[in-house]
Amino acid sequence: MSRKRLLQLGSLVFVFGLLWQAPARLIGSFLPGDDVNVSGLSGSLWNGSASGISFGNTTLGYTSWSLNPLYLLIGSAKLQLTTNWAGNELTAGVRASLTGTISISDAEGFVDLRSLTPLLDLPISGQASLAMTELQISDAGPEAIVGTIRVRNLEFPDPINRRVVPLGDYELSFDSDSISLEEPAEGLLVDTGGPLELAGSVILTPPNSYAIDARIKPRQSAPPNLLQGLTMMAPVGPDGTHSFQMSSSF
Repeated sequence: MSRKRLLQLGSLVFVFGLLWQAPARLIGSFLPGDDVNVSGLSGSLWNGSASGISFGNTTLGYTSWSLNPLYLLIGSAKLQLTTNWAGNELTAGVRASLTGTISISDAEGFVDLRSLTPLLDLPISGQASLAMTELQISDAGPEAIVGTIRVRNLEFPDPINRRVVPLGDYELSFDSDSISLEEPAEGLLVDTGGPLELAGSVILTPPNSYAIDARIKPRQSAPPNLLQGLTMMAPVGPDGTHSFQMSSSF
């Protein structure tokens, strides 16, 4: 190997070593103005943590990451992320490409739905768990979704009678490794216990449309105020089954 090649290789190793040891506090230089605030940074750019991250109306607690620098050579970034907030926790592999596509793999976590009230604008309560094998999103909308969301002890307040209405437990599962206008993602929606029997589907169509179609039948344990609200929300058939449809965008 020539002297010039040795100098080039040595310089490359030196620069890579400096970047590998770069402290996590340098992240502040890449943040978009005042929209994102990060506190308590420690570790390095590649393996670091923060005691808190806030953006918009969302505040995360302790967050750690591990970035694989080899993916930078092919124009993408891949990291393993773990974060928690308000007693909730999420861990996932995240990959972002220069084309704007974000891929999330092996995501697992749990959320207290009350902490999502500001985002959902719904005063619901319950616990949700996530087991997502694959979720891929681009500027054109969702491109793949494989995984399951489970909700337990779902409740909704009844302001008229001033009591909480129990809605039960539910599961939504997707198995779509390719999504398009011709082949939207169809998720299976079922109940797993509670006062309502439910069977239906959730359709996701690029770029940002969804539709819910469900058949709901109250069990004998359903409280009267739930029956009243169900009758107002969805028409009932001769067999006592309520038909519910809704479509919108996100």
